[in-house]
Amino acid sequence: MPVGNMEAAAGLGAPTCNQPILRLLEASVVRGGIEVVHSASLALFRGEMTGLIGPNGAGKSTIIGGILGHHPLRAGSVEVDGTSYGPGEELPPSVRRRFAYVPEQPVYYSDLTLAEHLEWQRRVWVQAGSGRTSRVERGGAIPASAGDPAGTAPGGTGPDGGRALAGPLWTVEELVRRFDLAAHLTKFPHQCSKGTLQKWMLVSALMFPFDILIADEPFIGLDVFAIRTVRELLREAREAGAAVLLSTHVLDFAERMCQRFAFVLDGEVFAAGTLAELQAGCTADGGTRPSQFGQPPSPPADSGLSLEDVFMCQAARRNLAKGGDVP
Repeated sequence: MPVGNMEAAAGLGAPTCNQPILRLLEASVVRGGIEVVHSASLALFRGEMTGLIGPNGAGKSTIIGGILGHHPLRAGSVEVDGTSYGPGEELPPSVRRRFAYVPEQPVYYSDLTLAEHLEWQRRVWVQAGSGRTSRVERGGAIPASAGDPAGTAPGGTGPDGGRALAGPLWTVEELVRRFDLAAHLTKFPHQCSKGTLQKWMLVSALMFPFDILIADEPFIGLDVFAIRTVRELLREAREAGAAVLLSTHVLDFAERMCQRFAFVLDGEVFAAGTLAELQAGCTADGGTRPSQFGQPPSPPADSGLSLEDVFMCQAARRNLAKGGDVP
């Protein structure tokens, strides 16, 4: 791994003042019976956004699926605040409820309106939390209204010693207003545009409490107003202390928004770190800046390397180190 090693990429060398809330450790993930991700390691930190960067088919969504238990692990493990799960193990319910997840493609029932989906999700959340100590129960009772699905009691330390998250960062009403969705709530999914369904998926994910937010290509299909809203909500979640994993091809957004990055190619997390750390790895041999994995002249000494430049550089280094041809 060009920047640091597996332990550094997994956050094992991070300062003790900000230990990772989530670690993916040497995880191999199976999708459709095929191992798509190989020995991948990365870490997420509270109050930070990590950009998951790579081309189409690199394995980004499969990494996310492995973290969330959607795809089985063949090797390695996922650790969330000391709770670990690996091959053959289910994602613990107490861990599952800590995630908010925005999938790349909307998932819906064709015979429910958008409003009925939100109410159904609220009921499932309440039912799933009954009969055991959960984040929501520690933080406060869930009222009947979908407008505040998890209460607004302050957080703190739960009876099991874990961190009890406060109520949701935003009410459903606020999210609906910010995405201008009110006029669409009585519609069925087939009556909605791609952008409207994407906005609804964002509301569905963000209406509950979470301390880990995973967003897989959240900007797809959105108009300029909604894109700005998503950027604001991601920032607000991070500033509230959530760990955010953002998979995106919009590298200029990622460069401005993320504090760390994990680069993915061919199912491998081959480089990870802050932008400065990754930039340093590209200039250590004299400042060459590969383009499309080639070797053009070095940039002027006073010019910085963009996230796109750094990804191309690190990808070229990775391919050459493996002894393969440069694409």
